[in-house]
Amino acid sequence: MRSTPVRLALVAVAFVAVAGSACGGSGYQYVKNDDLGIYARLPDDWTVFDEDDLFPDATERELDRQAQSLWVRVFDASDDPSIDAAENFDGPKPAGVVVARALTIEQREALDLAMLRGLGDPARNPLTRAETEPGYEVLLDEAVEYEGGFSGVHTVYMTAETGSRVVVDHTALRDSSSSAIVMFVVGCEEECYADTHKDEIADLVDSWTIQEVSS
Repeated sequence: MRSTPVRLALVAVAFVAVAGSACGGSGYQYVKNDDLGIYARLPDDWTVFDEDDLFPDATERELDRQAQSLWVRVFDASDDPSIDAAENFDGPKPAGVVVARALTIEQREALDLAMLRGLGDPARNPLTRAETEPGYEVLLDEAVEYEGGFSGVHTVYMTAETGSRVVVDHTALRDSSSSAIVMFVVGCEEECYADTHKDEIADLVDSWTIQEVSS
């Protein structure tokens, strides 16, 4: 089945994770975490950044400790890839993030669709911003369900907040106990999303998968 600075918001949001990996083949690579059952299929010429890239100053022990509650991958399709491409999604080629993170007790109690749509921050809910801020337009908002008891919302919106018109497509899910969230996000300039990379993005969004993992 089938977001503005979003990458930092995602990393600051709140899934017990172990290790992730990517593998290539047949023109595609898979951003995946077998322990969590999270999978996403990207073209093999897109660059994927892992925790070592995202947190270069962290020690191995710090990364191991962080892995108990956070798993994240950032990807960029540009010829000059950058982790920051998934900050505002205002580039001419797709960029995005896949995040799984555990929620604190306080976050669980506050978790609702507005928080999911805002990727952890209700104030960033695109439905609310479309009503109060110029340049915001919600193109799609639908409930979604995945295997393993995950459910949430798939939202696509357009914004001109950074100057250029960009489209952000994000799926935010919570597990059956609302103790963890998983987020899939991709975006780029309007022409990129609706024309030049339309098929690649559609294929990527259709590849978002969470499979039930036996304990």
